[in-house]
Order: sequence, then C-alpha cells, then structure tokens
Amino acid sequence: MKIILLYSLIWGSLEVILLFLKQKINHSVHLLNMQVLLDEIKIGLKNVVSKQGRYFSYNYATDTVYLKSIKSTTDCLQAAHEYAHALHNKQTTYKWVRFYGVLMTILILLMLLLSLTISFSQFISNVLLIALICMYCVLLIFIVYIEISANKILLNIESLPNYKIIYIYVIFNMINELMFRLFILFVFIEFYKLILI
Repeated sequence: MKIILLYSLIWGSLEVILLFLKQKINHSVHLLNMQVLLDEIKIGLKNVVSKQGRYFSYNYATDTVYLKSIKSTTDCLQAAHEYAHALHNKQTTYKWVRFYGVLMTILILLMLLLSLTISFSQFISNVLLIALICMYCVLLIFIVYIEISANKILLNIESLPNYKIIYIYVIFNMINELMFRLFILFVFIEFYKLILI
C-alpha cells in the first residue's frame, strides 16, 4: 500500500507540473500557429475518421481520431498528437492491438473470477499473477514504443512552433501517461494480494 501512496504522490506532482506547462504554453504560443500544425499533420490522412469525443484519443482498430472542442493551444497540440498516432498507424498498421487488449482484459477478469470462486494453491495463484503482469508489461512496452513514435512524428513537423516548453510538455505528458498505466498495474497487484488473503 505504501508503494501506491508514493506513486500517487509522484503522479500528482507530474500533474501539477503539466498544469503549469499548459498555462505557460497557452499564454506564450498563439493558437493560430498550432492550427497550421494541425492542418499540416492532417495532410495524407484522408481515410482517418474524425469524431467528436469527450477527450482526445485515437482508436488503432477503427482508425478514428476522437476530438473534443479545441479551445486552447495545448488542446490543439493534443489533437495533433492523436493525428500523429494515426500517421504512425498508417506506416505500421498495428491492427492486432485491439485483439491483444481484448484478450488481456478477458484473461484478467477470468483470473479475478477464478480467484474469488475457486481456492487455488499459493503457487498457482502466483503463476497466474506473474503471467498477467508479463502480459501487461508487454502491452506497456508497446505503448511506450507507439507514444515515442507518435511524439517523434509530432516534434519533427516543420510548422511546430520552436519553443523549448512545447518539447518539455510533450515529454512530460508521455511520462505521465506511462506513470498512469504503471499505477494501474500496482493497484491491480495490491487488489490481487487482498483477494489472496
């Protein structure tokens, strides 16, 4: 439980840093400059579907970018990041992501259900836990790879305003994303330990 509290503190600190960087970017970089960036990155993505969403995201399986209304420079930067994912998907075509994600979710739910209903030996429970942690770690490595690839595409676009703070924001945002996913892993492990007690 201590590790979750420590992790929450680190993650919370990252959120505060990102909030500060957002404010700085929104005040120092003009939104019109970022609109040019967004238009440039969308060239060559005619097959990508754009839909209104509650937050910015990209679905690899359906090749759909979900966008909320763009009200600030950092919103525009986040939208450009999602289009960078689409551009990266066009180059690599990772259609198996959806299958792997669904398979992992089913296995986790099945393991939790079995843990609650059947009394396993400590050894079998530990083997199941290690297997799922390994699967999640493979998914994390893949996520790190696609985040780095998308950010490389984004940061190499010529129309991106040359401000160091934008580069710092993109890097911190990527670290924060990874920290959130690691946090999920730690919570899962702690929850699983409680089930075994």
